[in-house]
Parts: sequence; structure tokens; C-alpha cells
Amino acid sequence: MKKIFVLLSLFSMVYAGCYGPPVVTRRKVVYVSLYNPSTVLTLTGTVVGVKYVFVDDFGEVLVLKVKTPNGIFFVHTGPRPWIIKRGWIFRPGMKVIITGSRGFYSGKRVIFASEINSGKKVIFIRDKKGNPMWKVYKKKGKGHW
Repeated sequence: MKKIFVLLSLFSMVYAGCYGPPVVTRRKVVYVSLYNPSTVLTLTGTVVGVKYVFVDDFGEVLVLKVKTPNGIFFVHTGPRPWIIKRGWIFRPGMKVIITGSRGFYSGKRVIFASEINSGKKVIFIRDKKGNPMWKVYKKKGKGHW
């Protein structure tokens, strides 16, 4: 009896997976919605690390490791194609002022950036409500991402 129940459970999971909503879309929506305007803060620090991190089915996201007087923060910026298309380059040693939302991703405390000021230019990543600029850019028909 237990074997039949397990088999029926597996069959229903496979069946639901085949005909359910696409996983990619749900994960993209979930990742983008992690920004919370009620937890916004501003930090000043120095970039000590730069890397692209694969986020579920969302794709690669640029993550900055920023050292501040209050510790190290990992700052999620935006999708790799969008960052590259704008020619934004971050290097260790850069002084930055970052505004963003505190949150968690994969069990780790992170900052979801909305604005990065490098002294030479200000990069807007999200609007005041937390909507990603890469979506606005895409909607206006200015290219992919």
C-alpha cells in the first residue's frame, strides 16, 4: 500500500511539473520581488570583490563584495547582460556609496542595490518602489535587458 502511495505521489509531481506554470518565470518574479522598500539603507565602503553569481533560472547577477566600517556586505546589482551593455565596470579598491534594500538570498544576508554612486557617476538600478530598471528599459523597446 505504501509503495502505491509513493508511486502515485511521484506520478502526480511529474504530471504537475509537465503542465504547471513555467518555473523560469516564477523564479524570475521571486528573485526580483526580494527588494523591500521598507528596509532601504545607504552604506559607504570600498569594493573588495566582484563576481557574477548564477541565480536560479534568473541568470547571472553581478555581486559586489563591499567592505564598510560596519563589516562586509554582499551587494546584488543587476543581470549580467544589462550591466555589460551599459559598460559599468567595478574594480576592487573603488570607493562606493550604495543605496539598497536589506534582505536574504540563499540563506545569506545581502543588499539588493537600487543606486550605486562611484564618485564619477551614479548608477540607477531600481526606482523608489524597487522596480528594476532593466525591466523598464526592456519595456521601452530599447533592446534585450
